[in-house]
Amino acid sequence: LMTSPTKIFKWGIFERSKIQSIQKNNLVLIGDAAHPMVPFLGQGCCIAIEDAYSFGLLYSKLENIGKTFDVYEKIRLRRGNWIQRRSRLQAKFNHIANPVLVRLRKLMIKGMSKNLIRAIHSYDAHREVVKKMNTYT
Repeated sequence: LMTSPTKIFKWGIFERSKIQSIQKNNLVLIGDAAHPMVPFLGQGCCIAIEDAYSFGLLYSKLENIGKTFDVYEKIRLRRGNWIQRRSRLQAKFNHIANPVLVRLRKLMIKGMSKNLIRAIHSYDAHREVVKKMNTYT
């Protein structure tokens, strides 16, 4: 039996500022711990999967945890920060309230959507790790 809710709860959406390092000593951060982001691109879980895969691939190739941490950070911090920044921009874009700007936004979405989707979804974590691993080792 479904009924109307009697209470409505509001939760804030919070984001930590970009950080400079996602590893220290014997600890490395992945996913939201490394780059928490607002949900306006729907990429939080994707970044966590990319992080985990990248870390595992690096460790299997380098077989040295210290070197793995360093290379992982150089590869993943940049990607995570870019998605985090892009998601923040998307939040602002989605919440435009001015009616004139809303119409303009609708026109812009048609042209931007394909490029944004391509930029986000064409990322190949495996290719990126293999390419950058040789640069940083």
